[in-house]
Amino acid sequence: MNIAHLSYLRCPTCHSALSHMSGNDETGWVVCDAQHRFAIQYGVLDLLGPARPQSLAAQSNEWPITAWAYERLWRPYALSILSGQSFPLTRELDYICGDIRQPRVIVDVACSNGLYARAMQTAYRDAQVIGIDRAWPMLLEAQRRARRARLPISYVRADARALPIHDRSIDVITVGGSWNEMEQGDVVVQELTRISRPFAYLRSMGLTASDKRVGQVIQGLAASGGVHFPAPDALVSLLAAYDWSVTNQQQHGIVQLIKAQQRG
Repeated sequence: MNIAHLSYLRCPTCHSALSHMSGNDETGWVVCDAQHRFAIQYGVLDLLGPARPQSLAAQSNEWPITAWAYERLWRPYALSILSGQSFPLTRELDYICGDIRQPRVIVDVACSNGLYARAMQTAYRDAQVIGIDRAWPMLLEAQRRARRARLPISYVRADARALPIHDRSIDVITVGGSWNEMEQGDVVVQELTRISRPFAYLRSMGLTASDKRVGQVIQGLAASGGVHFPAPDALVSLLAAYDWSVTNQQQHGIVQLIKAQQRG
């Protein structure tokens, strides 16, 4: 946890400012103006408390084996498998990180192992990067990866539906593949809008509904575990309702990539 990043964060209970109380960026305590206390453990700031997964998909993210396997066994090959074409990570990350002007503060929402957070910090060395997820094992793995790469990213445990970030303070938001597991997507987009500065950038990757029978059957089974697959225009329409202008949209099979910007 980079203590300097506390200036962008707020208490999830009362929304007041946070400050460092004791310890260091690896183990310690953070306190808000109203004296609510939150722990830093293994370099991760926990602003959420006990895990409350609401679906099988959310529960699986709380398993250490899932966090261990995610970037080792799945993520490097995921878009090639899901799109039906060669889609290496370099291509995806070039899309996500490109066309952004001098960002100061970047937030990777539902960051999992912090893939986008690390890519953004590498591309924009002077930016302040914060990764947020609600699964503790994912955040621990993200912190380990950032530390090995010597990247000063802060990882925070919180819910995307109640982001512990001050209003109008963020220049860039990334969301990679987590739309499909989020509950209340409209609330999440409302939160993304609240924390965004005028003309902030959004970079997004998600999966949409399949138009093939086999895909529809598989997606129907996945829905019972809390994974949903919206129509290709659903997220675009939702973003437009909150004053996001989609500047680029790509559809590769069921993989949807979106670049958007706040209208200001």
